Amino acid sequence: LFANGALCQEKCELKKDQNSIKVFSCTGTNSKFNSIKASFEIEATAPQLVAMVMDITGYTKWQYKTINASILKSIGHQELIYYVEILSPWPVSNRDLVVHLRIEQDSITKKMQFHCRGIPDYIPAKEGVIRVPMSRSTWHVEPIANNKLKIEYTMEIDPSGSVPAWLMNQLSAEGPYESFFALK
Repeated sequence: LFANGALCQEKCELKKDQNSIKVFSCTGTNSKFNSIKASFEIEATAPQLVAMVMDITGYTKWQYKTINASILKSIGHQELIYYVEILSPWPVSNRDLVVHLRIEQDSITKKMQFHCRGIPDYIPAKEGVIRVPMSRSTWHVEPIANNKLKIEYTMEIDPSGSVPAWLMNQLSAEGPYESFFALK
């Protein structure tokens, strides 16, 4: 389903298939960094998932290597701007992102989309931390049974700085896998 559709548009390679989480690395974007696609199912209701995603300070508990997370501005019930700092291995500097998160839900199908778009100039850069200049991700969430959701996730990111593209592309499946495993 998801993988076949993704493969038609880009060249995607399955990088990780564990604990019912599939993570693909995809070439074909206009970047030297591959995009990521992931799919998995989770035992949760839509409101439970929304609560987890909107609990920005809780990101340090389940998002891969997130060491600092805070809300910068609440825009509405399902929209906000937040900040995260991500631990990077020495000698690479930590990265940070400012993200606009917006959640939409179809009132008939109950399908949801979580739109996350980096807004790097929203606040001044932090000394000693490299601001990620471009990030975009989307969660497509579909209820498939009582207390069960199917999630298809896509992400594009440019980490900036001195991270070689080949290294980032080689290791890019680890973060989404670890985050979604912790979320499950």
